[in-house]
Amino acid sequence: MPKAALLTGSVDLTLSSSDIGSVLPRLLEHPTDFSELLTQEHRSDEYGRIYNIVRNNTAFKLADYKSATVKRRIARRMSLLGIYTLEDYAEYLKNYKEESHLLVRDTFISVTYFFRDKDAFSALEDIINASINNHNNRNKIIRCWIPGCASGEEVYSIAMLFEEAFRKQQRADLEYMIFASDLDDAAVERARIALYPSSEMETVPKEFLDLYTEKIGEQRRIKKRIRNRIVFTRQNVIEDP
Repeated sequence: MPKAALLTGSVDLTLSSSDIGSVLPRLLEHPTDFSELLTQEHRSDEYGRIYNIVRNNTAFKLADYKSATVKRRIARRMSLLGIYTLEDYAEYLKNYKEESHLLVRDTFISVTYFFRDKDAFSALEDIINASINNHNNRNKIIRCWIPGCASGEEVYSIAMLFEEAFRKQQRADLEYMIFASDLDDAAVERARIALYPSSEMETVPKEFLDLYTEKIGEQRRIKKRIRNRIVFTRQNVIEDP
């Protein structure tokens, strides 16, 4: 169970059993409302400094997003780290670049799973089948781009639709390539590994599980021939479309 939780990428702290007790009181007692800690002017300056550091470290503009949401996520990160002032948190960001990525990831939580939105994937399956059936022989490779790919679940769902269409239509003469991108480095890395807890693949049809994944302990991995059809990369589509 702990290993499965870690694989989701949603775990904030990984602690030994002897350390958990000392951390819980800090998490419960830590303030999450900074309005009483700082003046309005000072608070604005410190948030601006935090935004600039994150921008320099990740190319992400926190200032472009809903202020209240971003500030709540900053408060959450401070609570987890045991930091009580925005000034100290700004210093922490300056000294530990990875924290900028963790803050961005915490602020913009990816919601994704295999074959998310059944009706949409059913319609997409019809489009893929029709496209392959009508495809001419001049171009042997079908290419597609999936922006905002998160940790790869929907990308591999689409790849399975291509695999299934090629198999049923016996189109050994065709290939497909998928370019998938996301701003979150950690999500992209997880997508490349293509290893997911079996519980996260319950929405994958049984036939697809047998054909396109392999069981590894309590997890399943997308087969290598499918992984080789996909290029995952980090990309900010707003600034670099």
